[in-house]
Amino acid sequence: MTILCLFSGQGYQEQHLFKLFEGNQQALELLHEFSNVASLDFTQPTLPITDPQYSQLIIGSYQLILFWLLKPLLAAHRLDFAGYSLGEVSAFLASTKASAAIAYQVLSYRTELMTSLLKQYPNNKYDLLSVRATVSLEEINLLCARHECFIAIINVEHHFVIGGTLPNLKKLQLELSQNYLNVSKFLAINLPSHTPLYREQKGLLKKFLSPLNLETLHYPILSPIKLTKIFASVGEQALLDQELYTTIQWDKICNLITEYQYDLIIDLGPGQAMTDFLNLTNNKLTILTLSQFKSIKGIMTAVMNHLS
Repeated sequence: MTILCLFSGQGYQEQHLFKLFEGNQQALELLHEFSNVASLDFTQPTLPITDPQYSQLIIGSYQLILFWLLKPLLAAHRLDFAGYSLGEVSAFLASTKASAAIAYQVLSYRTELMTSLLKQYPNNKYDLLSVRATVSLEEINLLCARHECFIAIINVEHHFVIGGTLPNLKKLQLELSQNYLNVSKFLAINLPSHTPLYREQKGLLKKFLSPLNLETLHYPILSPIKLTKIFASVGEQALLDQELYTTIQWDKICNLITEYQYDLIIDLGPGQAMTDFLNLTNNKLTILTLSQFKSIKGIMTAVMNHLS
């Protein structure tokens, strides 16, 4: 079978993320390993998952552990990866078979780069605004330019994620409410991911990744910038760097996924936003959404049933 493993971004904000791992010894051992290298107890009842200093580390670790648990079941099949924002970093770490210690270093450094704006401009407040509106890409670009905001991600047609300072985003939201049929909400990410506000960080992530011996992609990764499969680690490292300050074309990735005709898509979550985006593009895809399960045993059983 040809299988796509889909890694999501950092928008999930529920406290009890790791409850899924309860009762599975292997999952708990991996979780303990991540807790040790991160000096953060991932089993605590109140995870700092909404704190931009920790959210990437927590969600990235969750998805890596899930993939490591599933990996033996998938060994006989051809795998591709795709990742949404932070998810592409998780996909890269899984594809290069990074250790928990290396994964922690990479996720922490990316967090450092992305939170650098908060330290550089402590009086500024940032966020991402999700907008579903009856506007064209050209129109939304003009609106963003008028209010000094930027398109961070194109999710699907007429659904955009826009980054900028909080006052500018509120002005944009007001104009949208006055002139367009729309639904908008702030994502409480507190960072303007994938916008030119990070252009000063250009090259830093690539430079950081270079000496870490993450030299081989064992599974190709679909790039939302190049819109093709990436097979070389050095190329993917450059793209991960570029994505810090570049719009993510997730709508086109959804179309590519349809074109590749995967036998099975595994949405590693957390949450089911990736599944929802894909279903809006093509509701006939075979998707296994892991966030719908309450235990690792249930996930394993479902995966084996799909593979049999």
